Amino acid sequence: MSVKKIKFLIMLFSIVLNVNIFCAKLNYTNKKTKVSDYDVKENIVKYQKSEYKKGQIYYAITDNTTGYDNWEKEVGGELPRTYLPKNWKKIGKHPLKDQAGEDHTTLVTKTFLETAGLDASQVINYGAENEWNMMEGIFSYSTSTSYYSPYMLTDNAWYFGNVINETLLNNYMPRLATTNTDDRNLLIIALPNAEKRKNGSNADVILNDATAKFPLYSDEVEKLFRSQRIMVDAANCFVPGKKDVTNPILLNESYRGKRISDFSSKCTMSQMNNEVGADALYARGNTIVALGNIYSRVDGSNKFGTSFATPRTAGYATLILNKFKGLTYHQVKEILLTTAYRERDRLDNQMGWGIVDIRKALNGPTNLNAGLIEENKFYTGMYDKIFNKKSNDIYFWAEPETDWVWSNDIDSGLSDKPSGTSSYIVSFDKNDNSKTKRLTIQNYLPSEENFYKETSKYVPGLRKAGKHKLTITGDLLYGGETQVLEGTLKLTGNIPDSTIVVYEGATLELCGNANKVVLAGGKIEACPSAKYTLVNEDREDIEVNKTKVIDIPKLFYFTQSDKIETKNFKNYDKYNKFLNQHYNHITGVWNLEKMPENEFFGTKNQVYAHDYSYKLTGKWDFTDTYEFYKYMTQK
Repeated sequence: MSVKKIKFLIMLFSIVLNVNIFCAKLNYTNKKTKVSDYDVKENIVKYQKSEYKKGQIYYAITDNTTGYDNWEKEVGGELPRTYLPKNWKKIGKHPLKDQAGEDHTTLVTKTFLETAGLDASQVINYGAENEWNMMEGIFSYSTSTSYYSPYMLTDNAWYFGNVINETLLNNYMPRLATTNTDDRNLLIIALPNAEKRKNGSNADVILNDATAKFPLYSDEVEKLFRSQRIMVDAANCFVPGKKDVTNPILLNESYRGKRISDFSSKCTMSQMNNEVGADALYARGNTIVALGNIYSRVDGSNKFGTSFATPRTAGYATLILNKFKGLTYHQVKEILLTTAYRERDRLDNQMGWGIVDIRKALNGPTNLNAGLIEENKFYTGMYDKIFNKKSNDIYFWAEPETDWVWSNDIDSGLSDKPSGTSSYIVSFDKNDNSKTKRLTIQNYLPSEENFYKETSKYVPGLRKAGKHKLTITGDLLYGGETQVLEGTLKLTGNIPDSTIVVYEGATLELCGNANKVVLAGGKIEACPSAKYTLVNEDREDIEVNKTKVIDIPKLFYFTQSDKIETKNFKNYDKYNKFLNQHYNHITGVWNLEKMPENEFFGTKNQVYAHDYSYKLTGKWDFTDTYEFYKYMTQK
């Protein structure tokens, strides 16, 4: 055989390898699709009437006031628009307070504008009073109230399991409360500031809602509760506190046109020696820390608080969302949390995921975290995108609307799983933080299993969809598959463990070294230096139903609307009787005495719901909460 003929056969063989005879592709379908064998069985799969399409993005900043004093001196120009929900009169009160002589709203808004690089015409002062008034977009909420109701921690509290009711409301989370399951909000909410100790208080921390409520609910409800919001604590780089968190991330933060390091060499958490802090505790799975300082031109001082760390974090989220157009709101959260700086690769009881690192976040993800990716299943159309029906792979769904470049190395999961417990003296009284109880906090909850490599039941991978190009220059260190479903994926780093699968109509540009490349109808364009093993495999089509979602049942008993005010129904005995018929009491979780009869209906735990129709089950088959209310009051 001649040399020319041999070269021809080699070239022909190469073409056959690179143009696969096996064809598998991404299909969007209106039919019901299979549920993953690896997802929890008690979940409820629903199919909504229509798919979610991202609408106009609003950037909303609020502290529940209209106190724009000193605006001209601090910012200048036009004021942000104030948005009031159409139904605020039905709610019974104006959702925003006019606080004369206050410039808190001004400084909160200024922090967001300086961070996001927007002007005042692009943001709104948002008068949302509850979950049903929320507009689509990024919502920065700089008013935070400590959670002082200990009744949920008593032996007389109920275990509600896999059912959502009023105890989870009033948290500004539309996904948790309403029938809308779309990923249409990222809620960024301030943790309370540390407060001065009173009457010789020995309290360590202030109680938060997640810590109080998680023992009442199933793991799945805890995951949903975390999914739509980021809680923000603050680092102070001008007044020293108890815990030193000085690091290059904070010292490089932009401040007054320079860097923090030009003004300060030390940063600490907000709590002083004479104060009670607001640690994350069970909110650690969605908490982050950001710089809480803002410079006031009016008096030349460096103001501080979680009120300013929160819009700073919202500004960072805005930068990520606008740089990587096509990310969902939840994916912005994933990138912010996983790129945060932390000394130990675990969720911290005080600082959650760690200190936000915007420079790293603007280079794309560093970690495909199965626990965060899993939360996408609660949002319309994401279920089939993240799950593999027959394996335990779980996928970050990347669908660029413009060409993206990610330059970070990308790993998977937290590596340092904690164990055991931590004990805290917790303040329970709003007016006197010397009234305390000792609580033992689990350093690891079952609902956090998928955050950690050691316990995760999923293996994270990446799915590239959409016509635009995604370039990743870092190493891919995760173990799940990298699936190129549409468009082009260019990889220039090393991929030691992930199998790359290229589907029909998609292209892999490979300039790094890969473990294995599977052509399932797609093609590969490899640089001469690339090393990889190329195989042909028959793969099944990937079917995605854009309306599929996991939705946990909601059973609300009261409403606050034009029909019913909470104050109209305070018959504890009847409500207690109903709950005792349907739920078991918690036994010995916290050992904090019995629940006082007036506590559930007290102002310390306002009950918010709405007169949407929620179908109840069994003999309690009412069309909505109003029907249930009438039944209970007439009985």
